[in-house]
Formats: sequence, C-alpha cells, structure tokens
Amino acid sequence: MNTDQAKKLATSALAVVTVGEPETVTDLTVLFKNDDGTWSVCDNGEEVVCDTEADVIRIIVENLKD
Repeated sequence: MNTDQAKKLATSALAVVTVGEPETVTDLTVLFKNDDGTWSVCDNGEEVVCDTEADVIRIIVENLKD
C-alpha cells in the first residue's frame, strides 16, 4: 500500500471512530477512541496511544505503507 492510500484509510477511520466503537482500518489494524480523548492504534497485537489525529495518521501510515 502506498502512503496516499494509507493516509486515506487513516482519515476515513478517524472520521467515524467513537468511544466504544472501534474502527477496523485493515485486517490487522484497528483504531480505538479512548475515554480520555486519545486514540489507540492497534496493529498485530501492538498498541500505540496517540494524542493527536496527526499522530494517528502517522502511525497508521507507518504500519501500512510498503
């Protein structure tokens, strides 16, 4: 997957994710919105907590790009 495709998936997930309703980005990548206003990007059993939407996009792109 190229960077633009990964950014598009990340942005789409951010637009719909809510607390208690995680959003699947790909088969192994899931985005959670946490009660404290942060997000968790979970990929293949690893979790990265992000404070900003820009961080979410960066982590998802790093996980998904070729």
